[in-house]
Amino acid sequence: MKKILFPFIILSILLAACAPQSAQTAIAQATTTAEAATAPAPTAVSATPTETGPKVGDKIIKDGITYTYMDVKSSDGKHEYLGYFGPIAVNIPTWDTSGTYAPSLNPDGNSVAKNPDGSTKWHNARNIAPVNVLVELGVLDGSSLSITHPPLPQPPPTQNPVFSSIVYTALLNNYFHTKMPNPTNDQSDLFNAKLDAGKITYTITDGANTWTFPVSPQSGATIYVINPKNATKENGFRSWADGKPGDPNTHTFDTAFWGVDSHGIIGMFASETPIPGLTKSEKMMFTLWHLAVGMNNSDVTNVGFNDPLFQQELQYADKPPYPQLKVSP
Repeated sequence: MKKILFPFIILSILLAACAPQSAQTAIAQATTTAEAATAPAPTAVSATPTETGPKVGDKIIKDGITYTYMDVKSSDGKHEYLGYFGPIAVNIPTWDTSGTYAPSLNPDGNSVAKNPDGSTKWHNARNIAPVNVLVELGVLDGSSLSITHPPLPQPPPTQNPVFSSIVYTALLNNYFHTKMPNPTNDQSDLFNAKLDAGKITYTITDGANTWTFPVSPQSGATIYVINPKNATKENGFRSWADGKPGDPNTHTFDTAFWGVDSHGIIGMFASETPIPGLTKSEKMMFTLWHLAVGMNNSDVTNVGFNDPLFQQELQYADKPPYPQLKVSP
């Protein structure tokens, strides 16, 4: 048999070599298809970071928090941060308007709408300046932090209250560019109509960067709490302390403003002290600090823990009708 088979193999090789190129291609494709049909199904293997790396949208669940791999970029494209982030505060309103009403704004954007009888036209007010906080996977005890916002009690339907707050007062004062503790009804109505319509804007400067952002029902801030070792000067971070040097109760933080997007300020935060070791006021910074500093300072460079508006927010953060921010132990 071997003597008969050997010449047959040689003849087959010669014929294949003389065949047209298209025929050779067809033979190769047919062989590949046949092999694939008979080969065992591959075993599913998870890719490791050393092979392809995580992809945007990949998820990891740890300690009850779902972390999503995100590509966070500054609004000018100069800075980028890749990491797994999990939400610890979702749409916390900086100014809660539950149960209140706002004047309607005319299409011209500069006057309040009126009813046929000449009275002010009202509609249900919306919460102002939502803030979202995301913590990076690996931040020491980051999963221990949870910031929620219990809804405020609804007023009796016969009442038409206009809740006042530290934030609202600051917004009002800044809007008129002067301290006006008692604006006229027309001034307040126009301000509230613009605020509810997203027409109140701020301009802030940080070094050579300048941004304009609205404070509105859609725009507040998104804050990313990252691992402190990654908070570098190259990425716009600066360090500051909330007390006196050498005091054991003084903690150091790294913060950065990465611009403004459709959701408001893009803020970055890092703490050298693990989250459980922070005071309640320090934990509140994650939600309140960037927006307060942006509303209260035209130049945010070198502003720290003692910003007056931020300190006022801390004093009233748990007292109705102010935003109720509850931080877990």
